[in-house]
Amino acid sequence: HTTQVVLAKNNFKVVEHVKGEASNQYFLIVGGGKRALVEKARAKMLQNANLVGSSRAVINETIESHWIFIGVGIQYTVTVSADVIEFTE
Repeated sequence: HTTQVVLAKNNFKVVEHVKGEASNQYFLIVGGGKRALVEKARAKMLQNANLVGSSRAVINETIESHWIFIGVGIQYTVTVSADVIEFTE
């Protein structure tokens, strides 16, 4: 489910910045999908945001990725971060 909220009034405050990270190793171009890494990192970020049962939402979501060589392959890491806002009204 997706909910759209218009932040036209000053009825919220930014309470924290959260992130989630997921990594996979690719050897000789074989490994898991990068889209799955984004989904896993996003799920971890949302878990860290502690949204359930509150009047909070995430905004300004950012997806970053980087890789490093490890032997005959690479390690690919995705980080998803966002600001958590809490509605005051």
